[in-house]
Amino acid sequence: MNQEVKISLRIMFGFVVAWLTGSIILSLLGLFNQPNKPPTFFGLFLAGPILGFLAAYAFSKKVRDALFVLPLWAITATHSLRLVGIAFVISALTHELAPQFGWIAGIGDIVSAIVSIPLAMSLYQKRYSQGLRLRFILWNIFGILGLFLSVTLGLLYSPSVMGILSSPVSNTRALSFLPYSLIPTFYVPILILLHILAWRRSAEIPERSLRVVPS
Repeated sequence: MNQEVKISLRIMFGFVVAWLTGSIILSLLGLFNQPNKPPTFFGLFLAGPILGFLAAYAFSKKVRDALFVLPLWAITATHSLRLVGIAFVISALTHELAPQFGWIAGIGDIVSAIVSIPLAMSLYQKRYSQGLRLRFILWNIFGILGLFLSVTLGLLYSPSVMGILSSPVSNTRALSFLPYSLIPTFYVPILILLHILAWRRSAEIPERSLRVVPS
């Protein structure tokens, strides 16, 4: 790994830390709690980093080189953290979150997490079975669609002006406060970016039934 790639990775890591810190601070200040108002801060923290990273990827070769150094198996394994979807299901059962949101978001996350584990293991062990690339691409499509569906339902059941399905007993107001606020403002956009990166790098997976033994 050359020095330029190391510097690019450090800059990106610093940005991610600043992003997470900002999300926590705004949560503590209550700025994500915007009943009957446009979800401005949610939008900034959700869409802003995604567009920023995509622009950096598109226009900076240094950023692309740095992201292609990251092991594909590690990027995939990160999605095992989506087992946090179990908390969504529990919150749906207790009506802390709207069941229509909690069940769909939770089950989508759980499925994505479970599927990511054997995929990551195959990539780590370099067991490139027939059809692995196709399964990898389909997993990415499922994961991204699930995240966008969760965002849409989260907004429709939110107490903001976009919450047309929200009611006093069925809403996603809990997402405005810690620790849940980190989900739409950090967790979801990070996962979307990781899915896009993984999909972009899917061509690295050979389509052959062969185990490659590391030298």
